[in-house]
Order: sequence, then structure tokens, then C-alpha cells
Amino acid sequence: MLTALLLIALQDPAPEAGVRLAAPATVTLERAERTVGEILKAVRSQTGLKVEASQLDESKKVTIGWKGSPVLQSLDELCRALGAGQVRSSKDEISLDGSAALPRAVGHGERFRFEVENVQVTTTRRLSGTTRTVNVTLRYDAQPGTDLAQATPGVRLEEALDDRGWSLLGVEMHQHGMGEVPLEDQEDPDVVEFERRHGGAGLGLARMTVAVQAPARDAKAIEYIRCRAALTFPMRNVDGEVPVAELVDGKEFQIGSMTVRVKKFEQKGAEATLEFTYRGGGRSEYGGSMPWLNLVDAEGKTVSQGMSGGGGGDGYKWQYRLKSDAPVAAIQYKATAGRITKVVRFEIRNIPLPGKE
Repeated sequence: MLTALLLIALQDPAPEAGVRLAAPATVTLERAERTVGEILKAVRSQTGLKVEASQLDESKKVTIGWKGSPVLQSLDELCRALGAGQVRSSKDEISLDGSAALPRAVGHGERFRFEVENVQVTTTRRLSGTTRTVNVTLRYDAQPGTDLAQATPGVRLEEALDDRGWSLLGVEMHQHGMGEVPLEDQEDPDVVEFERRHGGAGLGLARMTVAVQAPARDAKAIEYIRCRAALTFPMRNVDGEVPVAELVDGKEFQIGSMTVRVKKFEQKGAEATLEFTYRGGGRSEYGGSMPWLNLVDAEGKTVSQGMSGGGGGDGYKWQYRLKSDAPVAAIQYKATAGRITKVVRFEIRNIPLPGKE
């Protein structure tokens, strides 16, 4: 039942949904010799996606073919067949730069693409001995139609080997990200998270880091890493304001699945106090979904300089320090309601290690 609900949410979300995850676009083309132009025409026709190519000789012929291959993986393989080219994807289009060098190493999973951006080897020398740590930084993209700006990433290393046959999987390898990386897709329609809690790719960082054990001293490359990544998207964005005049004892307002009940609001000069209770809102990686309520003036501009307070189940008390003693016009909230977590398994092979000095 949960799987059925998840598929519905992924393919046909409500109109106000914060994210739309269409089914992965795939390409099927019988293996044969064709021009690059013919191949790109087929990719556009089969996927319905906008694919912009630059610095590319579309009259050049290559022999290639796919059967249900994800579109980003197909285009990476086309570049590899040409010996050059870089694939990039945004929420609106895919771009292919034929003048760029091939990526160092790249892997794919469903609609997602994971490219090795950097490998950092850190050597630490102490009196007790020398240790080495290795971090692989991955840039990730998704096929158009997927807004990664609102995604929260996590990744867990499941298997790794260097080119000398050494396992690079430690006993306690931890994932990058705030929460655990689940085994399967998940959906939580009730959780409410407020804007101040957003991080990761929400800050425009479409990157994640995988830590591996130090390879053999004579290793030249990481033979492969196999990972399980989780990308969590909000189901919808919610925001609103409640005028100060309505902030009286018993006033209730809804934020997703959360109900906030006002007990008292007052302003005294450059200070304001809000007392309230709340229920619902599910639970996030941080624990409960504590309301984060902003104060604005009549023009919708923030007037609070800081907030402190606390409480418990019987009530909370927020005390705000204001920029001036001008009247507060409303409390304002911005949050996401519900979330969908996509679990993606991928492999990246032949990752070069930095050369020694």
C-alpha cells in the first residue's frame, strides 16, 4: 500500500506540490552507425526533453545503441564514444558541450547522474603515527523536471576497492548528510519543516562527499565505489501570514498537518512576546517540527532581530527583539509540508587518485 501511495505521489502530485518527479526518461536505439545529429534527434523525440548541444560536429558518425537507458547515461556514453564532451542538466534542459574534456569518472542511477569532482587525500602525521583519509566529492545532477534546489542529500558507501585489490570499506563508514540513508524509497506526508532548517542542496550545493579507507600505497586509482544515495524532496511549499489583530487567545491556524493555537501576543516597545501551543507536524531528522514564526511590518519586511524562549507540551513562549518600536503587523511562516525520499544505488569505476609529490 505504501509503495502504491509513493508511486502516486512521485508521478502525479497535487498542483501545489513543491517537487515533481516524473518517471525516468529513457532511450532505446538499435545499435548501428549513425550521425550525432540523428542520435540527438532520437533522444529528443523519445524523451521530450530539451537537449542543447554546442561545439559538436553533428555530422560525425558513431556506432552506439541503447535499450531503456536513462537519458543522462545515454548522453555520457555518446560523449565517451566521441572521445570528448561534458553533460550538464538543469531543471529545464540538458546541455552537451562537445569541446569539454570527458569527466574523470561518472556513475548513474535512474534519473540521477553522479560525477567525481575531486579526490582529496589527507595525510596526518602525529607522534603516535601517520594516518591517511580519502574523501571523494561527487557533483550530482538529475534529468530536467527535477528541482534539486530543494533536495536534501545523503549518501552511504556500500562497497569500494582500489586497483591493487584492497577493500576501502571501513568498519564504521558513515554517510554524508543529517539523517540515515534508508534502504528503499520513503514518503512522509505529515512532517513539517520550517525554512530555517533547510540545508544541503537547498543552499545551491548539488554535491555530496564519500569517505573511503586509504588505498594501498602503490594504488593509482579507486577501482570502483558502490553507493546508496538518498535525496529528500518536499511534497509542497506552504507559507502565510496571520495579522496581529487575530492573535488572540484561542486563534488557530494550519501549517500543513500542524495546528498552531495562539494563547497570547503582545508588543511593548522594541520587544514582542508570542505564547502558543501546537500539535501535529510529524517528526523530522532534527526531532519535532518546532514552529518558526517570523514577525513582519505592514510592508511584509522582517522586524525581528532575534528570538529566544522555550516551553513544552502545555505551551511555548517566544520573545522577540525588534529593530524598532514600530507596530508589528503580522506573524509570518514559510515551511515545507510532507517529503519524499528517493533512494538511488549507483556505481562509479576507475576514479583516479592524486599523484604523489
